[in-house]
Amino acid sequence: MLKKKIIKISLITFISTIILLSAYYLSLYYENKKEKILIKEYFNTTINDNSYHKISNDNYIGILEIPVINLRKGFYNIDNKNNNVNKNIQVLAKSSMPDQENSLLAIAGHSGNGRKSFFKDLDKLSINDEIIIYYNNNEYFYKINNIYEEEKDGTIEIKKDDYSKLVLTTCNQKNKTKQIIIEAFLI
Repeated sequence: MLKKKIIKISLITFISTIILLSAYYLSLYYENKKEKILIKEYFNTTINDNSYHKISNDNYIGILEIPVINLRKGFYNIDNKNNNVNKNIQVLAKSSMPDQENSLLAIAGHSGNGRKSFFKDLDKLSINDEIIIYYNNNEYFYKINNIYEEEKDGTIEIKKDDYSKLVLTTCNQKNKTKQIIIEAFLI
């Protein structure tokens, strides 16, 4: 009798585990599929005659690409509900887009092992690595010129320069009290 109960509990546990794992991997699959669709829609959308302003609020306004770490991730407008590190990469307040003179585009993202850890490989970047921003039907090429760390306190200090700059930031996984800051200039 006890042996039958143990077998029954083991079987139920096994089936429950299979169902939960299947649901998890299925959600990852659909999340990745949605990402590919959003990126494809971004590149298939022609922005002219003010049609840019008619794009759905659920669409990306730009794409961040870092070839050396095989990252291609869309980003939303600053006021979009999905512009949040818990959902996506986040364009930080007071950022300006690369089509503006002396722009400063700052983007944050999670690192680590979670599903939303889009910046998990940012620590593998080096000086002179290339970063591409696709925005408003243009490609903007940046070259990394500075990598440093700051204390992790919820803010970063970014110096405004007289050239267009891209800043990426994430938590340092080796030292949880620090955050990595990567600066790149428009080439």
